[in-house]
Amino acid sequence: MLEGVILACKLGRLEGARKRIYARYERLTRSAFNKKDEAALAFEQHMRINEIDDAVQQLQNNHLIRVAHKYRLVVPPLDEKRGSWEESGFTGKWRLTPKAFIELRKAVRAERKARHEVWQSHIVGISAATGLIGGITGLLSVIFFHATK
Repeated sequence: MLEGVILACKLGRLEGARKRIYARYERLTRSAFNKKDEAALAFEQHMRINEIDDAVQQLQNNHLIRVAHKYRLVVPPLDEKRGSWEESGFTGKWRLTPKAFIELRKAVRAERKARHEVWQSHIVGISAATGLIGGITGLLSVIFFHATK
């Protein structure tokens, strides 16, 4: 659970950086002297945003792989020829392709759902047992209460 909070904080910081970049380059574009400067600023803004998008994808990819390992799911082996991995253009790190990411995310969701259903069935059984014990206790108290009067 703590890992999810940390991931959310990191993603929030990156989203804040994205907003600051948009605001900064909007101001710079308004003060540009000519179209050539505007085009250069637009390209630079685009590259910085792509760098943030790459960092977001890498964070999400690493998190998904950790969760898959936690649930003991099969992560595609790091093999270029299979086409499940791609190299980042900015950092050079490897990450899952969008198709492989979606497939692994589906497997994680299915495993979470299966585990949730197991716990849910246990909770239903415990609730039923608690109700039965409460009912028997109430019945015994009525029987003994009336027997003492």
